[in-house]
Amino acid sequence: MNRNIILFPNFEDNLIRKVNELMKSGQYQAAAEILEEMIQHEGNHFELNSRLLQCYVHLNETKLSLSLVEDLLELEDQSHYGDYFQYYLVMLTEQMKFMKIIREIDAHQAQLNHLETPIFEQYYLYAESQLHAQEEELLADIESHLKRKQVKTVFRLLFKWQTLELSIPSEF
Repeated sequence: MNRNIILFPNFEDNLIRKVNELMKSGQYQAAAEILEEMIQHEGNHFELNSRLLQCYVHLNETKLSLSLVEDLLELEDQSHYGDYFQYYLVMLTEQMKFMKIIREIDAHQAQLNHLETPIFEQYYLYAESQLHAQEEELLADIESHLKRKQVKTVFRLLFKWQTLELSIPSEF
């Protein structure tokens, strides 16, 4: 339950209209600043949080977006948990962090089970397939460069393998 008292509801409506105008005109930084203030004073509201995430995405503030959505997943009020988790998965997908998607879905399985939506299973399957494709492509590149004795390139590819957090294949 929101225990904040809104003394001037018209003021809040005017701020939301202002945010909408700023976002439509591409002024995401100004909109984000207003939204941050509103959230600080009004508490967490799904509509405000969603708009703030949109602003951060348009501003290419990946770290802020991820940090915000991770904080939102920890809220006591879990009524929009599925929405926030889906935002999180979209951001991880855009960053091609497929192993992290798999780990996060596994870690949050208890919360996701009661949502009864197949979207998270679809994200999981997509992440697995993309991870497998990355694995096969890297392995083929490694084998090709090994045959040509291009050791520096092989080390670079092995480092990429490690950063993608892929499992070590039996060939190694």
